[in-house]
Amino acid sequence: MTQIPVTIVDAADVRSFECLLPESVPVGRLAMRLAESLHLPLLSWDGGPLAYGLIVVGGPLLDPDATLGQLRLPSPVAARLVPDICAGADVPERGNSSEQAPSRALGVAREPGDDGDEEPDIRVGEGKLLIQDAWPSGTPDVQIDVEVLKEIEAFAAENRNRECAGLLLGDVNAEGRRGVVHITAAAMARDAAGTRASVNISLSAWESMLRVRDHEHPGLRILGWFHTHAGWGVFMSDSDVFIHRHFFGHPSMVAYVLDPTTGRDGFFYWHDGKIGLCPSYGLVG
Repeated sequence: MTQIPVTIVDAADVRSFECLLPESVPVGRLAMRLAESLHLPLLSWDGGPLAYGLIVVGGPLLDPDATLGQLRLPSPVAARLVPDICAGADVPERGNSSEQAPSRALGVAREPGDDGDEEPDIRVGEGKLLIQDAWPSGTPDVQIDVEVLKEIEAFAAENRNRECAGLLLGDVNAEGRRGVVHITAAAMARDAAGTRASVNISLSAWESMLRVRDHEHPGLRILGWFHTHAGWGVFMSDSDVFIHRHFFGHPSMVAYVLDPTTGRDGFFYWHDGKIGLCPSYGLVG
């Protein structure tokens, strides 16, 4: 079976892997096999199956039913492995703040009709860390440009009774023993389907967010993500913590939560392996 060299990058551009992938296997099956090989969760926080897709870096979402041999791919090929995932579906009592996602046994998710089929033969090399800077411990200094905050607020206000989400972009640096997270842009998940209690960050939503990141802000890093709680207050639910832990796990990455019905907001950051509320953040400009 002919194999194609592909550089696989995680959703937040933290690590990359040099892989050899068979050209005759559907992309959807390859994505699931890659997720399993890279030890990404195959089940969500509530035990439901997760789906994954491949998005060419700087390009489109690959058709899950097509094979690599059928697609017109750039050379060399680099693609991000992204999850179809839901945030905020588990609404706790008001004021509850979740620190840890529940531990659940992981299984191998298969597409219907795959039972008994031979697993795709893929080769995954050692991971390469794309973020090289050392990150100091302690509470980070989170800063966000005023114009970016206004853009997020306006996006949330488009339907304040429905949750929405997006990516936070910018730069990081260390000032002595303190790390500075400076958010200078955001990529809205305009294709994400939201309800009053949840938002589904689908593969097409990832495609739209990453298109903004790659084409409009190519020099900026992914610093985390944001999402809204439509009247539920500011906290990280179990599903939110699950997403942050598995897909935004670098110590410098933050989560911004906004309740557009009250105007309350807050940033959450990594501290001693847990996710905690940042005591404050700064506005720039």
